[in-house]
Amino acid sequence: MATDTERPLRADAARNAQRILRTARAAFADLGPDAPLEEIARRADVRIRTLYNH
Repeated sequence: MATDTERPLRADAARNAQRILRTARAAFADLGPDAPLEEIARRADVRIRTLYNH
């Protein structure tokens, strides 16, 4: 994720990114490719802005 020019993610940001990925995979499996991003954010227990940032 981090390249030579990027700073590594903070621990909480890395946890959020992993939680979003796990949740998105599950949501797409349950709801198909049209799973709403708002639903993924709700299931991951993050704000929609956090989802968009990752």
